[in-house]
Amino acid sequence: RRLKLWVGVATLSLLPSRAVPCICATNSIQVEFKKAAAVFVGEVSSFRTIDEHRSMAQVKVLKVWKGVESLEQLEILTDRPSSNDCSGVLSKGTYLIYALKEGQLLATWPCMRTRLLKDAGEDLKALGPGRVPRGVR
Repeated sequence: RRLKLWVGVATLSLLPSRAVPCICATNSIQVEFKKAAAVFVGEVSSFRTIDEHRSMAQVKVLKVWKGVESLEQLEILTDRPSSNDCSGVLSKGTYLIYALKEGQLLATWPCMRTRLLKDAGEDLKALGPGRVPRGVR
């Protein structure tokens, strides 16, 4: 019995730490909005790898509710698209992004309310119309 238990534990320890999808308790729209430094719709076009798990996403800002006044393009720190299956992790596409301030950077992490725009109907309804940032044509 002990040998079977030890083999089972040893096998689990060999799995990559991100092999199990995350389980999130996502905050309400109001709580996430209050916590966020910026809330906006952005189109993710490319990534620059920072390290094994993080990357910088190049984002074109399309609509704003909070925190982004006049930027048309910005970078946002996130988990690498292939490293996590959770909400809040960006890959190419158009997203409603809730971003925190990480030093001088904006960041979105797993389990935040960041989601593909097509899946953000409840949030968009609660947030209202938003505005186009200055400088966007």
